Amino acid sequence: MKSPKQNNKSNEVTTKSTSLEHVFSEDTFQDKVWSLMDEVVRNIIDDLEVNRDSIDLCTVEWNTLNGQARYNATASKRHYGKKASTDFQKDNYVILVNRKILKQGNENEFIDTVLHELAHLEDYIRRGTSGHDFEWKKLVQKIGGNPERCNDKFISDARYKIRCEEGCFEEGFHRMCKTLKNLSRYRCKHCGSKLERIK
Repeated sequence: MKSPKQNNKSNEVTTKSTSLEHVFSEDTFQDKVWSLMDEVVRNIIDDLEVNRDSIDLCTVEWNTLNGQARYNATASKRHYGKKASTDFQKDNYVILVNRKILKQGNENEFIDTVLHELAHLEDYIRRGTSGHDFEWKKLVQKIGGNPERCNDKFISDARYKIRCEEGCFEEGFHRMCKTLKNLSRYRCKHCGSKLERIK
């Protein structure tokens, strides 16, 4: 990737746009997204117990969530579409962030989502669980993130909604799916509680 000084169209690169995908090619855009995630994590990782080498940073193209943290997992690639299949790997972690946020030019929201999910990883390492409770909120504020849940605006537009009975999370769906049809088979990944449909 050429630096702005080497690029004949440097003004286009350095000028803020409402949609970054119009400025960068697809491959270059993905490199920028991943580099931004890596930079955010490396800037604060020294103050945390989680190790940078044990975190896989990935992007997704979801409709209902800004991001997600997965514990004891590993990813095979940096970018997924609507489905993100990760494999089990003890003491490794995956942060998934919806790159649609950055495509829309919302860099601050994108960074905040990375911090939000990183706080979940750190919280999980310290306590063996992580929800949106008081302890997690203190942690995410300490590393510079916003303790409000990242997916609230997506949930508000969803046709169907589910949540953990203990309040760890809420998730929205735009269409009926296997998860909704067989909700009793699933448990909260954070606390193991049952899930319930609220809409």
